[in-house]
Amino acid sequence: MSANTPGGPPPGAYRALALATLAFALCFSVWGLVAPLAPRFQELYELSSFQISVVIATPVILGSLFRIP
Repeated sequence: MSANTPGGPPPGAYRALALATLAFALCFSVWGLVAPLAPRFQELYELSSFQISVVIATPVILGSLFRIP
């Protein structure tokens, strides 16, 4: 199958799919670790309970707001 076959995927589509899947898995893993690591962050950086709640809420709020555009 050549790259110019009508109806076929454009060049680089499989690489883009693989990289997007890898990036999603990595970002989701890091995002999922924010809340479990919050007590350690609180102890390490001497944060108040309010500051920890902001740390935990920030990814959720920004994720929902950045979906609008």
